[in-house]
Amino acid sequence: MKITKLFFEEGGFFGVPEFGEIDLLNKTFKYSKGILDSERSGSAVKNDLNEEQIKSLQERIADLHLEDWQDEYSDNDILDGTQWSLKISFDNGKNKEIFGSNKYPDNFEAMKKLFDIN
Repeated sequence: MKITKLFFEEGGFFGVPEFGEIDLLNKTFKYSKGILDSERSGSAVKNDLNEEQIKSLQERIADLHLEDWQDEYSDNDILDGTQWSLKISFDNGKNKEIFGSNKYPDNFEAMKKLFDIN
């Protein structure tokens, strides 16, 4: 079972939301800060991915073992913090959604680097 698409979003009470999508089947990368509709966002980026980039992303994604992440990571002691979600599509048609609120898996920052979100 291979990952074919990742959609990541992160935002918080005071921050500007960020969105990223890696579509390995259609060979595209999208990133937007502030507005989900990337066609209207001033900071939107859309790139086509070449075969070398696809292979590199596939290897980096496999190293993260996202399929083993829990469905939810929450720290209920923090209010008005940062919320995030990751939607994963697999080549067998199944999907996995992961949600977090002020708590993260150990390799969360490595996952964010896939999208170059700081």
